[in-house]
Amino acid sequence: MTKGHGKTRAASIPALILVTVVLLLACGLAQLNRPEHKIHRRLETLADLANKSSHESQVKTLQRMTEIIGYFTEDCHLDFGPMTPEIIDRSELRGLIGQLRMHAETVEVKIHGKTISLGPGKKSATVELMLEGTVDIHGERANEFREYRLSMKKEEQDWLIDRLDAVRSITTPDQL
Repeated sequence: MTKGHGKTRAASIPALILVTVVLLLACGLAQLNRPEHKIHRRLETLADLANKSSHESQVKTLQRMTEIIGYFTEDCHLDFGPMTPEIIDRSELRGLIGQLRMHAETVEVKIHGKTISLGPGKKSATVELMLEGTVDIHGERANEFREYRLSMKKEEQDWLIDRLDAVRSITTPDQL
């Protein structure tokens, strides 16, 4: 082996590492731009917005309510299941969210087991998920697990919920 050949090989190792890092970053960025990832992120952000701490101000409550409404189409149709009226547009949803957030001391929403299926052209999607909701109203704490099926539409750059249907409720041990 000659000295010149060894230097070339030594110099090519950092270049190879750089190319590998660039390729890994490109693959990671491509993954972040996939519609499924955008939908996943959007739903997780919506769940975070739905949460309410006991110290939330009325201004923050109104701000979050407005942000939450922006995650739904104008003519959304929402069936949350038994004992909740069906919602047929954003204004009805605003009223329901406003009542819940004003009366609840705390709200905690967690998403479990999300399955996302893209429609033709990747402009629509069906999402199946399990929501865990815990609400504390006047010292009474309620906890529920419910499966939902969502239909989402891509409008401009955002994925919006167009339809939500309760699939089933699951009774927790403290409700037996």
